[in-house]
Amino acid sequence: MTGDRAQIIGRYTPPDGEELRHALEFKESEGRLTLTEAILRLKTQTGEYFPLHDVVTSGKLKSYAPGSCKHLVGNIQNVGMDEEVYWDDVVDWLAVEYPRITLKPTHTETANGIYAASGFTMIETRQKLIEVFGKFTGMNASWFKSLKDTPALLAAIRRKGRGGRRKIEPLFCPHAVMQWLIDPKRKKGQPLSPEKGWQLLESNFQVVYNQYSIGDPRVD
Repeated sequence: MTGDRAQIIGRYTPPDGEELRHALEFKESEGRLTLTEAILRLKTQTGEYFPLHDVVTSGKLKSYAPGSCKHLVGNIQNVGMDEEVYWDDVVDWLAVEYPRITLKPTHTETANGIYAASGFTMIETRQKLIEVFGKFTGMNASWFKSLKDTPALLAAIRRKGRGGRRKIEPLFCPHAVMQWLIDPKRKKGQPLSPEKGWQLLESNFQVVYNQYSIGDPRVD
């Protein structure tokens, strides 16, 4: 990583309302955390405290303005704890600087290091989607093998996966998946009624449901 840090163009205004909701969804899909959140996550997974604000100051870790803005932060001498970092960047920095330290799985990850949605409240793994919707639609792992052949699932991805030593699965928006599953024009698998689809969303993905509940046909 380089120590070069581009200046923010214009004044940053913290998001609120609908803009804040979109900013939070962006963070979840991009795997971004505030410096405070990243420090706490490292503490949970390693038992050690890492002053990431100092790492940012040294130029070894890039930080970004809060929200959906992708601008690198320009003031290297005054790092705000609400600045955001990519978790992948933190993991890569840790691997270089402290190669003997291993990140331990937490409730937000499975034992093999693949992210689970409890840490990203608006997105989910394909395993969880199969667990929730599979028995009612016939959804199984084969549906996810070639996403190019299933454009609706491809469009529902909110965090792209990656291979390699630290494999990460793609994460999906349960609401987008559910909307496709209740579409009467869907040809794959068994039909799912809108009422059942929304019931499953509410029962299994409460945070997601709360964001989209205005569209629930069961609500008068």
